Amino acid sequence: FIFLRIRYNSYPIYVTEGDRMRFRYMRHWINTGHSKTGWKVPTLLRISMDLLDDGLDNGCVFHKALERGDMIFANNAMLAHARDAFKNKPGQPPRHKVRAWLQVQKRDILNSHDDEELEAALTKNLLRGQTM
Repeated sequence: FIFLRIRYNSYPIYVTEGDRMRFRYMRHWINTGHSKTGWKVPTLLRISMDLLDDGLDNGCVFHKALERGDMIFANNAMLAHARDAFKNKPGQPPRHKVRAWLQVQKRDILNSHDDEELEAALTKNLLRGQTM
C-alpha cells in the first residue's frame, strides 16, 4: 500500500502549466520516499540533485537571521527557498512561527512597473485579508 501512495505522490521538479512554470524541489522527501519503498535513488537523479543543490547554494541571495517581528513573503511557485536549522537558546522561550497563505491577483503583479507599485499591490491584498 505504501508503494502506491508514494508513487501516486510523485511529481516532477519543473512543471509548465500554460504560460507558468512551477518549481518544487524537496530532496529530503525524494530520498525518504525512495528509502521507504526500498528503491535506490537512480544515479542520474542523484547527480542531478547534487548539481541543483550546488547551484541553489551558490545562488543564495538572502542569508540572515530574522529578528523578532521580521517577515518574509515568498511565492513558493516562483522562488526556491530553504531554511537553516534552528535551535532554541537555553533559557529563552521557544521560537514561534506563523505561516500565512496570501493570494495576490495576477493582474496586480503584471500591472506593477516597479518595486513600489508591487509593494502597494501586495499591501492592498493583505489589507483585504485575502488568504488561501
